[in-house]
Amino acid sequence: MNIRWNHDVVTLETMREAEVWADSIANEIYGRIYEGYTTSDYKVAYALAFMLASIRQFHVHTEIENTSVYKVWITMSDIQCSEANISIKTNGNNKGTHFE
Repeated sequence: MNIRWNHDVVTLETMREAEVWADSIANEIYGRIYEGYTTSDYKVAYALAFMLASIRQFHVHTEIENTSVYKVWITMSDIQCSEANISIKTNGNNKGTHFE
């Protein structure tokens, strides 16, 4: 799958600012402008992952590269799920954390 990415280097001071910022990114992902987002701010990645996980047909994936680049992307579900899915992956090693 070829993922269209949005890259950002913004660093926000508070979690509330990150939630507002992530909300605008989630709208763009929902609108299919792109499927993935990279940031250096863990707060934005955290907020975005949980916002996207609330959408039933999205499977949310996260990854940390080089301890400073946070990646969040989605894949689409073929079936309607009763709950959102989120998987967490760190430095290419699956930590076995999967929330359903």
